[in-house]
Amino acid sequence: MQNYKQDQKLVNPENPPRSLVKNFLWMGIGIATLFITGKAAIFGYQQWLSHQEQLFVETMEDLIINKEFVECMNKALEIPESSHNSYNAGAFLNQCAQGQLEQAKKVVKAQELKPVDENYKLAINLAKQIPSSTSVYNQAQDAILKWENKWRQLVGVEGFTDGIYFYQQNKRSNIYLIFQKQGNKILGKKYGFQSDYIVCLRGVIRRDILKELTGISYGIDFIPQVESVDPINLSKWYRISWDKISNSSKYPLHYAYNNKDHHIESCQKEFDKNP
Repeated sequence: MQNYKQDQKLVNPENPPRSLVKNFLWMGIGIATLFITGKAAIFGYQQWLSHQEQLFVETMEDLIINKEFVECMNKALEIPESSHNSYNAGAFLNQCAQGQLEQAKKVVKAQELKPVDENYKLAINLAKQIPSSTSVYNQAQDAILKWENKWRQLVGVEGFTDGIYFYQQNKRSNIYLIFQKQGNKILGKKYGFQSDYIVCLRGVIRRDILKELTGISYGIDFIPQVESVDPINLSKWYRISWDKISNSSKYPLHYAYNNKDHHIESCQKEFDKNP
């Protein structure tokens, strides 16, 4: 019986062994250490985020001060929505887009050495760089449409969209001009309907004038000859739209309509043979 009581005393929870107490003590110290270390890690991470945010803000502000709006918008777009900088990025994106649009407007109004049409082209290119996700995107698109219309009025045929165009020297003339416009370059043919007069043309267009023209004259009894050609002022010619031609009863016009691609291709072959 005495041994049993002695054994019972050994496991009595009210009087635990010293080793058990030490274990609980070390466990408590460990938990406290983890808690303190965790708080320190969180604080350090928050400090790092704050530093990164400050660097981002300073970088964007410098770009705005230097009017580097395109780079500013690009950097803002690089920030993912999940980033802690996403809110600042969105704000800077709209601010820089607004700056880009204002810069484009100033170019249009600027009295510089450049011709006015060049100012419109530069302003249009600036506005086209504004992303669709910005608050001023619709304003930029409206401005682009307005400036493009004014630019086309200023530059004439040079402002036409790329494509194939058809002209008659005058309403009673038998001389026609067909050319393909690609940017400011042209390739085409000047010819007399049902005649041996055929000249393939290659050059550039400036406003309403075909300039820097190289011609190749050829025909049934002609040996092709490369020669320079005088500029052609299209404002003195009569332009006929393809819609009007397709509804016309005049055979010369139908001939041009049905062979418009052939005219361009045949002249391209002539220039390929005679570079």
